[in-house]
Amino acid sequence: MDFVWVLIALILLIFAILNVGNSTSRRNPDGPAKLWGMFKNFRSRRREEGADYIGLMLMASAGYNPQVAPTIYKRNLRNLGGEGDINSTHPSSIKRAELLNKADVMNKALAVYKEVKAGEGVRSFV
Repeated sequence: MDFVWVLIALILLIFAILNVGNSTSRRNPDGPAKLWGMFKNFRSRRREEGADYIGLMLMASAGYNPQVAPTIYKRNLRNLGGEGDINSTHPSSIKRAELLNKADVMNKALAVYKEVKAGEGVRSFV
């Protein structure tokens, strides 16, 4: 049942975006372009999250402590990246820190880091 409500909300959102206009026109010709831009920004944010993951693993494989990365995002890079809203091409720095700090991601990075520090090299982080 939740799927039906999500689908209805999505259809209404698309309809609203395509039909927003001023008082003299009922349709907004920029609606489809705005919708396409929102879709492209969504994809861009997902790619940035993937790039952050790869960067964290490369950092760990180079012998740097991966636990530092989320802290840097939270503390120093607050103004870099996007706002994380629907028009942003980058996730917010807080969101990026949260994603890197997730248990499964950080545990993989720490495992790579410990291998490197033990002199075993890096087997894989995929």
